[in-house]
Amino acid sequence: MRALTTAIREIDRTVVPPAQVTMQDLLARQMNAQQFGAVVLGTLGGLAVLLALVATYVLAESMAVMRTRELGVRAALGATRRQLVMQMLGDTGRSVAAGLVAGLFLTWRQPARSSPSCTVCRRSIRSRWRRSRRRFWC
Repeated sequence: MRALTTAIREIDRTVVPPAQVTMQDLLARQMNAQQFGAVVLGTLGGLAVLLALVATYVLAESMAVMRTRELGVRAALGATRRQLVMQMLGDTGRSVAAGLVAGLFLTWRQPARSSPSCTVCRRSIRSRWRRSRRRFWC
């Protein structure tokens, strides 16, 4: 880069060489917004996972608290600690699995392009499509 500037000045000292930018610098500037968006979405995803884990813990704890008397009776009748823990984990696991299946089902049942303003969006896209003769999707 410096050699190019020197060569231009040797030829004509009145010419001011344009600012020179490497491809790495240019790509770094263009990628800053995408990298920031990726960091923000990654952080929000991590918070969502943390919230889901806390909710699962609260569910398991509330189920255990509600069944304290039942667990005491089972322990008095001879149930081992392992049997009581496995029963609680099984009940919690079934609740979590049911929620997971319902959530995945509802997610996959959603149309791919649904939004509340989709009809408005389609109208504006149709008018653009007529002008440009290209097809846009909402």
